[in-house]
Amino acid sequence: MSALEQTEDWNDFRADDEPFGPFLRVVLTPAGTGRIHLKLPVRLPKENAEPIAPMKWLRNAAASVMGMDGQLKTSRDAEGAVPDDEEPVEGQPLEFAVDMEMARARSHLFGSDASSRPRREERLKNELVSRHIHCCLTDVPSNICNPVHIIPFHKCDEWIPLLVESRPRSYDLNPEDLTELDTINDIRNAFLASPNVHAYQGNLQLVIIKTPNGILSTTHIPRDDRILTPDVEFPSDVRFTAQWIKGTNADRAVVPNNSDMSFAKGNGDRLPKPSTLLLEYMFGVALVKHWGYGQDFLGPEHRANIRRPVPAPLDPTLKRKIREQKAASQGGRTAEGISQLEAEELVYRLGGGTREFRADRVMQWRERTLHDTASEDHQPQ
Repeated sequence: MSALEQTEDWNDFRADDEPFGPFLRVVLTPAGTGRIHLKLPVRLPKENAEPIAPMKWLRNAAASVMGMDGQLKTSRDAEGAVPDDEEPVEGQPLEFAVDMEMARARSHLFGSDASSRPRREERLKNELVSRHIHCCLTDVPSNICNPVHIIPFHKCDEWIPLLVESRPRSYDLNPEDLTELDTINDIRNAFLASPNVHAYQGNLQLVIIKTPNGILSTTHIPRDDRILTPDVEFPSDVRFTAQWIKGTNADRAVVPNNSDMSFAKGNGDRLPKPSTLLLEYMFGVALVKHWGYGQDFLGPEHRANIRRPVPAPLDPTLKRKIREQKAASQGGRTAEGISQLEAEELVYRLGGGTREFRADRVMQWRERTLHDTASEDHQPQ
């Protein structure tokens, strides 16, 4: 059964999607597991990838949601993957087939002791100004810029180690060292940006893609010709690229699509750059929030018994800040859509919550797929 046949009867059209069409579909989970899928504008892989890699961009998008790599196929039983340079077309049926070996891989990362995590909010902006000098995407002066948290501040410190544990990213041959990434105010969970950039990144219309990342290389992403001020530069071996996932032409005037982050000249590795894992997770959340369907199949009755953070006690000022950011994140729901908080939870659960549960879930999916295939083979003619 093709991905299109699995989705063609689903009542999943949202009125506010229409201006962004035409669309293609990427089915993320096999039949019988909730049928989570992305209905993406065809323009996204065309605008955000070079002509040699639109399908690789879609594969990276699917891996960002699922927390594991796989292949894009025209159907679950197709022998080979869709070529990286195949041009996306309207109504194209694609299915993301999980790489079983990657799914079973154990993480090389370990969280640190929660009791040793320092509170770094007071130092974060100073560190970011040292790393970026001014807005890393628009050159707006630092005195009116904000620290932009990749994982939202309202998630608190306890969320970070769970994400690190649940997304081993074994397909990346050059993994980052995240052994001490365990606080929400770690510089690897933030960048410096203007209020306008902050607003669009906060509601996940604008995301940051890091390359190379194990799937995409730096040459797979187009580059906006931004002229830099003399005190900043682009890294020579890595890119952090802003891409619009959903936005009108007026929205996009804030920052051109495929603009790269700049860093203080001569910074090198003196101050760590944003985390690949955290950027990837929020890219997945953005895709589910704005273009995800089928999440109703993962309601409370389907939820796994996976680890969730237990928040630490907070002082009143931090509690107020968290309430404000959490309220802002609950926005963005469209008719029969999904809020950002729900998307954050769903992408975490799709990743498995823990290494062990990830492998169990993939095995369950494979068993259900085999069962469905056997049932279809025995249907009377």
